[in-house]
Amino acid sequence: MSDESNPAEGAAIRAYDDHASIVGMVAVSWNGAQESLYLMFVVLMGLRKPEAEAIFFTLKADSAQRDITRELAKAVLAHNADLLKRTTEAINAFDRLAGERNAAIHTMWHASIGEGTVRPSPHAKRHGALRPDHRTQFLQLTHKLADLEGELFDLAREIQQHLASRDISHRQTIP
Repeated sequence: MSDESNPAEGAAIRAYDDHASIVGMVAVSWNGAQESLYLMFVVLMGLRKPEAEAIFFTLKADSAQRDITRELAKAVLAHNADLLKRTTEAINAFDRLAGERNAAIHTMWHASIGEGTVRPSPHAKRHGALRPDHRTQFLQLTHKLADLEGELFDLAREIQQHLASRDISHRQTIP
């Protein structure tokens, strides 16, 4: 419990709360984009969600999930160069944001009660994607991720409609 009569402690708690909120926003925004990627994977696989989920979530690294979705798009959308290009570009954009997300999530942070600040630990290696004004960096990242989430979701719907309109079943059957 904070002692409101100590202004330094109050400032430190506010700085900590603000920092935790921004890092949390990055995590939630990342997960929203990841969910849209998962839905795209489901559509591309042509499987029920439980089957697709068993494959997608067996891959523990987000990068592996992006890689498998990108490769699946290449196979399923080979007949539609425009849709494949836009899908690949969106997944590549997701790849490019990973470093900044990792900077937010994996940086070791140091909270100073005396200074009322939260900053990268002076005792650990600084993440290469972390900018000096990381607060602004992370706020901008949440906006980029929100836009990407919408783009991936819209592409998943477009892929679904495209495959349905062509009556394309890409499930393999064994004779």
